[in-house]
Amino acid sequence: MATQKGKVKLRTGESYRPKEDRFMYRWTDVNGKRHSVYASTIGELREKEQLIQRDILNGVIHTDMTVADLYTKWIKLKVNLKPNTFYSYQALYTNHIEPQFGKKRISDIRKSDVREYCVELVHQNYSAGAIKRIVAVLRQMFELAVDDDQLLKNPASRVLTGILPEAKKKEGLTVDEERELFQFAAKDTPRRMTYLIMCILVKTGLRIGEFCALTWNDVDLETRRISITKTMVVVPQTKPIQLIIGTPKTKTSLRTIPICSDTVDDFLQLKALVDSYHITQPAVVDGYTDFCCMTPQGEAASPISITNKIAYMAKKCNKYLLQRDGEDSLQIKKMAAHTLRHTFATRMYEAGADPKATQSIMGHATIIMTMDVYTDATEAKTRQALELMVTQSNIQKI
Repeated sequence: MATQKGKVKLRTGESYRPKEDRFMYRWTDVNGKRHSVYASTIGELREKEQLIQRDILNGVIHTDMTVADLYTKWIKLKVNLKPNTFYSYQALYTNHIEPQFGKKRISDIRKSDVREYCVELVHQNYSAGAIKRIVAVLRQMFELAVDDDQLLKNPASRVLTGILPEAKKKEGLTVDEERELFQFAAKDTPRRMTYLIMCILVKTGLRIGEFCALTWNDVDLETRRISITKTMVVVPQTKPIQLIIGTPKTKTSLRTIPICSDTVDDFLQLKALVDSYHITQPAVVDGYTDFCCMTPQGEAASPISITNKIAYMAKKCNKYLLQRDGEDSLQIKKMAAHTLRHTFATRMYEAGADPKATQSIMGHATIIMTMDVYTDATEAKTRQALELMVTQSNIQKI
């Protein structure tokens, strides 16, 4: 309970508000605008006053701007964003940052507040990657306020030390998992489309958005080449789903890749399947039509829809394997369309492909991404390399 005014000698700008049972400090900034802060005790109030005076001495412009106001200003200044990046920022803010910080004034956010929120996310089993993305948006937002002299320090800077869980390594399917899954999917006649898409993804390493954006003008089956010039993005929280076409993720994502004869056959089967739908009015997305993958209703297949169908196929396969082999059966890891991209990279590595060739096909900006993120040397491959090294060495057995 706040101490009454009569029991404390108040300083200039301080007052006690009996109806609210709290203290207030009011001051005028260099622009003539009046501001107020409140506290339940005079000690707490004076701590806030000290911070205010510190900011004034450091040229910080006090503001009543909330985190929501700051986000609006920050996102307007993020020009030339890829659509996928924009919607990613929007989702991170709407789903995470706004509920936690949106109504708070930026001057009231402390580094400990951000750290406590990150700890809470860890307890909710968020991945290290997800937490890093949330903090990255917060850090960029607050950096704008620092640059505008509205904050002295960035409260989202260097907050993750000692907090993040161990990052889970991105993995593709093992050889056994790939064999079981594709043998099962090949027999699932009602889901032939899903099977053919899986075949193309695992043999090309395409991102799901790149595959969905492919039109038949991009696929040259005679020269066995695919041109990746665009990507498909789903606009979040739209019903019915709204699709847009944008440029690929990076400059290196603009590429022409070779395909093998098996993949040519997969595309021919995919075309025959789509042609069997007898679509009279194919969908048009941002001026593009004649997509390689379409629904029986003539709509362009969306990345979310395909990812869900692949996950469902893996789930059905696991159920089948459990019935066939019992409790000790092989179980396919949690699947998404991107898992097949990882699988492509791993199989290329195991086949001894040149890393630069794999980088070029996958459209990675750096070789580090290809080697460190997407390839995971299997024990068998490691043993094979060791045996080869020993065989070719000049070390003599005694």
